[in-house]
Amino acid sequence: MTDKAAEFKQQLRDLVDHAKAAGAGTQQRLAYQAHMRECTLTRSIGLSYPVPTELITRDLVTVCLRFTHPDMPPDQLNKTLRRWLDRREEAARHARASCAGNAALLGHPVQDRAAALVRKIADTRYSVVSALFRYLDLVERVWEFEKAFEEQVLRRRIDLVLRRTQREQLEAGYSAIQLKVRGGELEGDRLEKEVAALLDSSDLDGPDPIGVSAGAVADTPTASLEPDKDDFDVATKDRIRRTFKRIVLAGVHPDTSDAELSEFEFGLAVLRSEDYTLMEAFTIRHRDNIGGDEDGELLTLTQLTTRLQQYQDTLKRLDTRLITLEHTAASIGMNALDTAYDQMRREGDRLRTEITAEIDRIREVEHDLETLADHIPDADDDDGPELTDPDHSGSTPPNNIQLPISADGGQR
Repeated sequence: MTDKAAEFKQQLRDLVDHAKAAGAGTQQRLAYQAHMRECTLTRSIGLSYPVPTELITRDLVTVCLRFTHPDMPPDQLNKTLRRWLDRREEAARHARASCAGNAALLGHPVQDRAAALVRKIADTRYSVVSALFRYLDLVERVWEFEKAFEEQVLRRRIDLVLRRTQREQLEAGYSAIQLKVRGGELEGDRLEKEVAALLDSSDLDGPDPIGVSAGAVADTPTASLEPDKDDFDVATKDRIRRTFKRIVLAGVHPDTSDAELSEFEFGLAVLRSEDYTLMEAFTIRHRDNIGGDEDGELLTLTQLTTRLQQYQDTLKRLDTRLITLEHTAASIGMNALDTAYDQMRREGDRLRTEITAEIDRIREVEHDLETLADHIPDADDDDGPELTDPDHSGSTPPNNIQLPISADGGQR
């Protein structure tokens, strides 16, 4: 390592130490906030490792400055960051010159082209990581919103339909039994058995009478991941899967890294979901050596061009997916979240009130059925116990809620 590279490394190490003392906490926590693994941060400031890439330097310095100079104006922050990146470039240039061992190579067209490709790869990687975190954050927020809708509205709407169906079955059965009693077809044990059979058939503990159920929303955000809809050939899928296992899963495995167990579990969920776009995005995020392979060997121009194309393709797919998800979020009311949650709560309260009214009416009909034998009319008495109109429940249909609306325009 040259003197310039060692000097830059020491300056970066000092900045990290100052940030930790200013409230950043442990090195692991600081690495997490900079969207990198702790081992990446360690290599970035370690004298025995190469000068960190521009992207890693930018992420690390930005986070550190937030702790060491929390009140620094944005324009001053950008100027300070620019000076750090200039020092990094100078250190990297000296390091390259030292490794080449021949100053004449510094102006070689092939090397200049390789450096340009590496810069493009670094910029694309930064965009991929940024889009990845925005996408995952929105996935979690949409899941939370849909879960709240399921619990506060959907389940209650289903319960109301079930209760209403139960009440209508009881009232219809009650009317039928009344007619049989008045016609002299039922009395004594036969009447008791018919009443008992009606009560059992309308019990909600039995099979779902209308074939609907809740539980459409996954239990966790990761459980909602689905196989990738993008068209990948078999060879590409195999390459993405193998690289993901080697770089991501090995890099966050609890036995070989300091990463949280939850990070490893999330990686497994992505692998099992067969979401190849997410797999490649995570691989891009965890791959530290932008211009080299896992063994530290520099890539050829052809390999660099291929890597840049892969990164750009992943970014396009992520951006498309993010735009689609943003449209979905807007369509279900998440662009006015407070209003949407307020509507959700009010609709949930209305449904709960109607459910309570249906339960009270069911109890009345069940009581009338259980005491029907005590009110059997005499043979010459045409008047029997009257039943409330089965079509009148005192409640309104449960399907008048306007929130949320699915992406295809229909009610959820």
